[in-house]
Amino acid sequence: MLDDSVRHQFDSEANVMAQMSTHPSIVTIHQAEVSGDHRPYIVMEYCSRPNYGVRFRKERITVAEARVGVQIAGAVETAHRAGILHRDIKPANILVTDYNRPALTDFGISIAAGQGEDVEDSQGMSIPWSPPEFFADPPRADVRSDVFSLAASVYSLLAGQTPFERRGRATPPPT
Repeated sequence: MLDDSVRHQFDSEANVMAQMSTHPSIVTIHQAEVSGDHRPYIVMEYCSRPNYGVRFRKERITVAEARVGVQIAGAVETAHRAGILHRDIKPANILVTDYNRPALTDFGISIAAGQGEDVEDSQGMSIPWSPPEFFADPPRADVRSDVFSLAASVYSLLAGQTPFERRGRATPPPT
């Protein structure tokens, strides 16, 4: 159901992505609307190749291909200059266009840079790529948080695992 809260979140994400979609490493947004049956949708650039979230679990990318980190860093810098913190940079949010260009997407939990000192919750965050300050009480975010998540994502692409995974070791039971 499209209530006021969901509508506000949808409008915010669509506006942020549209504002920055002219950057070559941010997914292009063509249209954002609400359908006749009240479901919001965003029409964006079609990226038919597997995203980096799919790829890093199947294969390691080469050091040469790790330039994707530099290209996405440009997109993140553009967002920061616009006063936006992405807050969910991870391999799955790096799509690949038909021209083999990486494109950052999913600004669904982004916030204005000035709001990061007292983030209300960690809704939607992706734990394997989240910076330590997301787990503080209260959670915080700033430009360094996005840089940490980008670095953790590039590490994942090169290593074939997230920075905190230990292959061959069982996850300890919660305490």
